[in-house]
Amino acid sequence: FNFQSIIPFEVLLILIFSMSGFLFFTRAPAKMFLGDSGSMFLGFLIATLPLLFTNKEDVGIDITYPVIITSILTMETIYLIISRIRNKKSPFTADKTHLHHQLLNLNLRNRYVVLIIVFGTILFSILAYFSRQLLFYQIMVIELFLFSLIIVLPRFLARSRKPISIE
Repeated sequence: FNFQSIIPFEVLLILIFSMSGFLFFTRAPAKMFLGDSGSMFLGFLIATLPLLFTNKEDVGIDITYPVIITSILTMETIYLIISRIRNKKSPFTADKTHLHHQLLNLNLRNRYVVLIIVFGTILFSILAYFSRQLLFYQIMVIELFLFSLIIVLPRFLARSRKPISIE
């Protein structure tokens, strides 16, 4: 098996069309779900395909674009791992502290929650596109701003909406 014979663009097209067909059946009410193995494989493809598209003729592999574009996934994962360890829980425990659940706690409809996450990814994609013209600290300031806006703010708002229990 020659890995070089696989053209990354063809793999990307197969992924796009298969996922768009799959998304048709996962709209509410969902008729099927991706599952753990499918979502992990999809996450692996999302993480590794950008590396195949990078320009390797320069000094090395430029991973700036994939790192910035997948920032929502990366930042939320890091945030959840740190908060679970801080709360003395296993980082691998299932709970409802993910961004999707926190946005749902704000009484947003599922459609709007998905649109917010997609819009955030589009913002990071735009940032990745313009990252060549920006300095490192400028990218980090924008990333931290978007992190607080997309990851931290919904959790803060969801906590503030909880009713106060009087004992």
